[in-house]
Amino acid sequence: MFLMEFSLETQISGALTLIAVLFSIFLSSLVLIRAIKQNERILYLFFLTLLFAFTPWFPTAFGYLYWLFTRGELSYEFYIVLGLAFSPIGIVAWIDIYLTTIHPKIKRPLLIFYEIFSVIFEVYLIYFLFFAPNAPVESMLGTVNELRTNFSGFLLIYSLISVVIVCFSGIHFAVVSIKRGSKTETIWKGRFLSIGFTIFFVQLVLDSIIPSNFLAPVIILRILLIITIFFLYLGFILPNWMKKALSIE
Repeated sequence: MFLMEFSLETQISGALTLIAVLFSIFLSSLVLIRAIKQNERILYLFFLTLLFAFTPWFPTAFGYLYWLFTRGELSYEFYIVLGLAFSPIGIVAWIDIYLTTIHPKIKRPLLIFYEIFSVIFEVYLIYFLFFAPNAPVESMLGTVNELRTNFSGFLLIYSLISVVIVCFSGIHFAVVSIKRGSKTETIWKGRFLSIGFTIFFVQLVLDSIIPSNFLAPVIILRILLIITIFFLYLGFILPNWMKKALSIE
């Protein structure tokens, strides 16, 4: 097996990303447990959102974990599939939550449209990754360099559109919760969501323009990712310990 060595910056980025992803999986598990206990559809959807919306960071996290034990690198196909193949699940789940709560009358056509868009995305990804051996795969799908995946082509377009939709609908959802909330709990949930989605958007923008070999910014960005996950969790679940801290009955 070919042994690889990564720079210190890459290793720190990989370690922090792994922590963020494991944190996301842990909080998603807590949401799933509550969803099962309360049998609430919106909680199941939020479980899917919290788990799969952060899959673009999965290749870095699990690629680093694999490297720790083997000093080898995961295959190109694994990086691409792990990073994007499952993200439409989380995005569609979030759009379902948003439209059900804010725009129920136009939910069905918009949700169907985005589902079709996502199916086209999946077909494009799978075809060029596995069934078009002579195609310029890297220019059409993306490149992998030291645990970092840079998507291109239609994958990049889909990702950018999804980011804009999720972030702006998330912020709007939070603002509506704050303005229309008749309960203190709902208002606080809206505040936490507004913080979470805003940080998420800022983190994504900075992550796309800051080189991964700059150590300090990379550390800050990964910490912001962890904070984002935490605030989104608070915004949807608001666990009892936080209610007590906020003196919410």
